[in-house]
Amino acid sequence: MKITDRKKTKGKLIKRVLLAELNQKGFTLLEVVITSAILVFLMSIIWSSGSIRNSDFSVMVNQEKLRLLATRAKSLTVNSVFGADVMTCGYGIRIEERRAFIFLDQGPCGRGNNRRYDPGEEVAGSINYLSSDSAVRFVPSTGASAEVIFIPPDPDVAINGDGAVSELSIQVISSEGRTRRVIINKQGLISLAN
Repeated sequence: MKITDRKKTKGKLIKRVLLAELNQKGFTLLEVVITSAILVFLMSIIWSSGSIRNSDFSVMVNQEKLRLLATRAKSLTVNSVFGADVMTCGYGIRIEERRAFIFLDQGPCGRGNNRRYDPGEEVAGSINYLSSDSAVRFVPSTGASAEVIFIPPDPDVAINGDGAVSELSIQVISSEGRTRRVIINKQGLISLAN
């Protein structure tokens, strides 16, 4: 046998062996089905945990926005000048189920003032208004709505017109039931809680 014939025979033998190995390395239908089922199961776990994180994130964002709105109302009160001749009592925040906004309490700051929100006292501007997204709602501990007024100069705090109430807790609740709280106390401290 010549050397060239040996190379040809050897080449044909290698091709047959490689083709035989390739034919035996395929997946069976059962292996493909089981692998697909496992992947679908793992993806559903990842998908559901992702939507849970999105819900938590939405609650945390709305909680922080509500805290910032209350802090802004407090800052406006502290930074404003309210003299005896000015007919305002301080800035406040009104919290309802789907929105919250800053208002300026009109009227003399003495005993004649109800220290509550009255229609028309809203402070204009989008920076003074918070609208929750459709999946989140605000639930004050005192009922369907609540008002907090920061009264200068300290500021002192009146919750729902009552200076004796020591604390207001506002729950930020997602449609999935995730909750976080914003707490405003009598001394004007605004804090976050789970």
